[in-house]
Amino acid sequence: MTLEERMQVAERLIEALFQSHEQTQSELRTLAKSQVFLTEAARNLTEAARKTEEKLAETTDKLDALISIVEQHLRDHGNGNAFPKTKE
Repeated sequence: MTLEERMQVAERLIEALFQSHEQTQSELRTLAKSQVFLTEAARNLTEAARKTEEKLAETTDKLDALISIVEQHLRDHGNGNAFPKTKE
């Protein structure tokens, strides 16, 4: 192989390497942007889960209180007439 042929091969290899490097850099930028979006989405999801947990706890407390009221009412009016008729 002549020196000129070797130089042409080397030029082609350098060009291929340069193109590969450019593509890798572009993919890394895309990956970095995606990571930022993913991190923000995870933060939002965590906050939504926290709020949902708070609301669930509030609802559970209210339901427990309502159950206690109904149970107390049934104990107080245990004669089978839990909801006495009102006079009209």
